Amino acid sequence: MHSPLFASGIHLLGWLLSILAILALSVFGRSLQQQVTRFVDPMWLAGAVFLVLLFALIIIKARRPKDAFHSRVFFVTLMLLAAGGMALHAEYLVPIEVVHFLVFSCYGWLSNTVFGLFAGIVSVIIMSVGDEVLQHYLPDRVGDMHDVVINLISGIIGVFLNRR
Repeated sequence: MHSPLFASGIHLLGWLLSILAILALSVFGRSLQQQVTRFVDPMWLAGAVFLVLLFALIIIKARRPKDAFHSRVFFVTLMLLAAGGMALHAEYLVPIEVVHFLVFSCYGWLSNTVFGLFAGIVSVIIMSVGDEVLQHYLPDRVGDMHDVVINLISGIIGVFLNRR
């Protein structure tokens, strides 16, 4: 068994790596998207991301079945994932944008683990807005309020999935 300090260090490292992943996707995401979509249909990619999040949700629920708060979080998150699927179907979401759900929900989860609920939410807000501000200044990217909303919802899902 590892000490709590070691576990906190691992969580902090994961949080820092998730920031690096978000920044790397901001800078290189467009070219990576073009490469991936040459081999994989974006709808399949979107479906895979939603399935990963759904399985994560089920695993979390299975580990904490008697906690009523987590039952509410489970239900709300399930509804948000369903809403994301419907938004994708209604073409509000571009399939490749569903990667935002995966990346920012992981970031939200780790932010809550490292900083707690309030600071975790603040961290998600700062990173969601900061990501799009960075993209606004990159030559082949566009900062977009639509993406800020997707990032915020995804990050907050991650924060509340990890709520104790």
